[in-house]
Formats: sequence, C-alpha cells, structure tokens
Amino acid sequence: LNLKNTALSLKKINWKAGLGVKWTENDNDEFIMTSQNIIEQSKKFLTDTNYEADMAVNFILGEDNEAGKNITDGLDKVFKDLQSQIEEKSSKINIILKKDGILSPDEQKKVNKLTEEITEITNKVSKARLDAENQAQLDFLSIKYNGSDLDYRSYNKLQEEIAMNKESFVERNKEAFIEAKSK
Repeated sequence: LNLKNTALSLKKINWKAGLGVKWTENDNDEFIMTSQNIIEQSKKFLTDTNYEADMAVNFILGEDNEAGKNITDGLDKVFKDLQSQIEEKSSKINIILKKDGILSPDEQKKVNKLTEEITEITNKVSKARLDAENQAQLDFLSIKYNGSDLDYRSYNKLQEEIAMNKESFVERNKEAFIEAKSK
C-alpha cells in the first residue's frame, strides 16, 4: 500500500524533528509534500474501496436488484461521510501548510495529529475490508462443501483449502497488526 509507505516517510521526518535537529527548507518541503500525499492517497483509497464494494454488491445481487441498490446507496453514504471527514481534516492541514516559512514544532504537531486521524480512518476501512474478504472466503468454502457427500479425497481437499485460507488470514492479519502497532 502506497499509503503505508507515505505514512512511514512522515514518521521518519517526525523522528528527525524529534531529535531536535533544526529543519531545513528541504525538510519542511518534504514534510508538506508527504502530508499532502497522505491526504490524496487516503481519498483515492476510499474512492477505490467504495467502487469495489459497489461492484461486488452489483455482481452478487445484480445491478437492477432493489436490495442491492439499497445496499450500495448505504455504502455510498458511509463512504461520502468518511470522505467528508478527510476533507475537513485536510482543509485544516492545508491552512497550516500554506503559511510562509518553516513550520513551527507546534504546527508540525497539529498536522501530525490530523494526518494520524486521516490514517486511522483508512485503517478502519482497510480492516473492515480485510474482515469482509476473510468472511467471504469462509462463506465460499461453506457453500462449496455444504451438503456435499464428503469422501476421503474431498474431505482432504477441504482441509487443505481451510489450511490455505488460515495461512492467508494469519498473514493478512499479521500485516494489519504490525501496521496498527507501528503507530
């Protein structure tokens, strides 16, 4: 995820500031650019995730299905609210970043707090997306093997698929856990 790398870049810049090293114009420009990248990447992530969710609902229920339309309308409302939250925070960030000169430590802290709040929003969406993917995999296995006459071979195949899904689940959740702990 590009957003993760950008957030790590911002942490590195903040680490340098935390050492008490006087910021140069270049450090200031990098901080501003990285903060703006977090905003833009977060907006794009939410838009992409909203689109993917809508397409998944339309694929499963059909585009002309009333229940599907209600679900996508609800999803769109939720994502619009999340986008509004990011817009509000990014407006505050942009006001601070447009000031002339090198940002003060207090201004840096304000921007950091707001970018962390933006990142928290995207992390929640990312976790919800991961949870939905994991549940979908389990539901698929349930549908695939539900009511079937399992013999020795098909039972072993089911066990292999569960093990593969478990490994995938553990790996994806490990990444999410490490990302959350690294904040």
